[in-house]
Amino acid sequence: MAALEDMPLLETFPAFGRVLTDSRGYLWVEDYQLPGESVPAWTVFDSQGRVLGLLDLPPDLSVFEIGEDYILGRVSDDLGIERVQLWPLERSGP
Repeated sequence: MAALEDMPLLETFPAFGRVLTDSRGYLWVEDYQLPGESVPAWTVFDSQGRVLGLLDLPPDLSVFEIGEDYILGRVSDDLGIERVQLWPLERSGP
């Protein structure tokens, strides 16, 4: 593992990970996960850039789609077996 020892350490990390839009056109921005973090945090913005809310999603959920009342994604277990999961999404306000 000499190659790993020779790699330089990063001085900064990205501000965010993935960026998605949902069925209402809202922007979902995932916080960048630092090493050792397991719960993905998302910030949801409206079309004017206002924050509508913050959301923690299940660990290891790779989001495919965000609908009106659901979040569709994939998880992998310790054996590498993948499963599709549908999570309910409860919105407040218009």
